[in-house]
Amino acid sequence: MTDPQPTPAGPHRRLPVPDTSWWTTMLQRRTEAAQHVPAPPPPRPKPVMTRRSWYLDREVCESFSACVAEIHRRTGAPKHDIVAALLTAAIEHSGTVAEQFDRVPEPGAPGARNSTR
Repeated sequence: MTDPQPTPAGPHRRLPVPDTSWWTTMLQRRTEAAQHVPAPPPPRPKPVMTRRSWYLDREVCESFSACVAEIHRRTGAPKHDIVAALLTAAIEHSGTVAEQFDRVPEPGAPGARNSTR
């Protein structure tokens, strides 16, 4: 029977091999869990934005601004999305609004407003 070789002392000594079964198990579980994570939904395409300028009655403009601010405060939705939703609702009811203007006198007639469209 031979004696095992002596372990050198100091910084060059051999350390025992650690038990890696725990680490292997943890890495395996983490890898398996990562494989079962659903992929995030694809990002929404950014809408093409534009800016328009119309002159409005001050009270109407202030009321519209207050409405947008209130919806934004309650929901946290972006203001441009709120304005778009309000304008979309107005477009859906444009026929009703147009009926109000069908009764407006022709330009140049008595009582007609001078406006450019």
